[in-house]
Amino acid sequence: MPTTALHDLVAKKIDRHWNEWSKAHPHLASILDRTRLVDSTVDRLRSDAEFAEAMRQANLDESQLAAAARLLDQAERWILRFMPL
Repeated sequence: MPTTALHDLVAKKIDRHWNEWSKAHPHLASILDRTRLVDSTVDRLRSDAEFAEAMRQANLDESQLAAAARLLDQAERWILRFMPL
C-alpha cells in the first residue's frame, strides 16, 4: 500500500490527540518531533504483519483507506454530538 494515505491518516490521528497528550507529558512533548513520530509510526505499521494482513483481508488500497478514514471521521463527529467530551 502506498504510504501517502497511511501517512496522512496517522498524522491526523496524532494531531487530534497531540494537545491533550502534550499537556499531560510536557517534557516528553517538548523533545519529540511530531514529523518523525508520524514517520516512525507509519514505518512500524507498514512492517507489522497483522496490519498488513488486515489491509489485505479488507482489500484496501490507498484511495479506499482514505475513504474509510473519512467515513470513520464522520462517524466520530456524530458520536461526539451525542457524547460531548
